[in-house]
Amino acid sequence: TQLEDDSGVLSSADAFSVEAPTVGQNGDHAFLCWRELDIGDGDTLPWTPHCSRKTDSGWVGIDFAGRDQVSPWWNPSVEVDADGRLWMAFVDLPTGIVARTTDPAQQVRLIRWEDGRGWEGVDDGAGDFSLATWPALALDDGQISWVAYGTADPVSTDRTSRHIRVQKVAW
Repeated sequence: TQLEDDSGVLSSADAFSVEAPTVGQNGDHAFLCWRELDIGDGDTLPWTPHCSRKTDSGWVGIDFAGRDQVSPWWNPSVEVDADGRLWMAFVDLPTGIVARTTDPAQQVRLIRWEDGRGWEGVDDGAGDFSLATWPALALDDGQISWVAYGTADPVSTDRTSRHIRVQKVAW
C-alpha cells in the first residue's frame, strides 16, 4: 500500500502498510498525518508517524516531533489555525499496552508545528487518565484549544466507569 498524490509517492518504500491520513486544512495551509507499518530488521514491525505539508512545489515531509514509533492505536486529531500552524492531539502510548491504571509513559498530548520553529509541546502532556481513547481537538482563537477524550475511573477490581473528559488548554 502506498500513499501518493499527483507528484509521486508520499509514503516510505519500506512501508508494509499505510493507513489513510488525517487531514488538516485552513485556507492555503494543508497537512496530512498518517502512520506506516515498517518492515524492520528485528522481531517487531514498528508503526512510524509521518506528517507532510502542502507547498507550492508539492507535499513536503516534516519530522514528527522526534518520535520514530507510535502505538498500534495512534490516531491523531489535527487542526490548522489561520497562521498555518498544525495542532495535534493524540494518546501517546508507545508500548501499545493499555493499562487500567495511570502509567507515566501514557500521555494525552497536545503539540503544534510551525514553519521555522518545528514542534512545540512535545514534552508536556496530561497523564492523569486510565484507558484513554482517541482525543478530539478544537481551536478557539488559535491560542486556546479544547481537547476531549474518553477515560475511565476504577469502580471496582472488576470494572471501570467510562466518561468523557474535556480540557481547555491555553498555549
